[in-house]
Amino acid sequence: MPKLYDGRNKTFFSLSWQSLRAAGGTAYSAAVPTTNMRAGIFTSTIRDPLTGQQFPNRTIPDLRINEVSRRIQNLYYPLPKIPERTTNNYQVDGPNGMTREEVLDLWIDQHINRRHWMFARVGGTHFNLQGYDSGLDTLGNRANTRKLYTGTFSYTWTARPTLLNELRLGFVRDNSPSGGSNNGLTVLKTLGIEFPADMPPPDARGFPVITITGI
Repeated sequence: MPKLYDGRNKTFFSLSWQSLRAAGGTAYSAAVPTTNMRAGIFTSTIRDPLTGQQFPNRTIPDLRINEVSRRIQNLYYPLPKIPERTTNNYQVDGPNGMTREEVLDLWIDQHINRRHWMFARVGGTHFNLQGYDSGLDTLGNRANTRKLYTGTFSYTWTARPTLLNELRLGFVRDNSPSGGSNNGLTVLKTLGIEFPADMPPPDARGFPVITITGI
């Protein structure tokens, strides 16, 4: 910098910036209930959990299928596109996983004199990821935005030819919020799931995890 600072042979720096924009799409696959599964038709013997007796024709009567279960499969699980399969039987094209990435890196070296040297480095990375939640377009997009920041500072002092002292500090901050496009409470209300009066329903972003026990 003329008339302000002469950093020749003293100050060295490097600045880089990388930017990525990704277009196109990604193929998604998921396992969805077959037509027989939706109708309660099994390939092997199935017993009534209430009586212990076999269901006729290996089929659960329509009146015995829980309405919440029926709503889940009708609203969120489409019909298979490859009916003869039971795995990866639903395939669909959707958004590309990586849509945007920004990477910034700055490095500065300062040569104070022959015995003192210091450097500093800072960097940042931002990128967006998105895709169908669980590979199903009926569940909407699941997005992840990562923000990563790093920094390093080092001071080196050469006390004598056989003694070197270095002070180094660093930090890392990584923030990666993610979630689906569904609101958990809205999904539960749509499915008709009721909660006891003394237990308020959870309200969180994303699709609820439902576990069936006692079968």
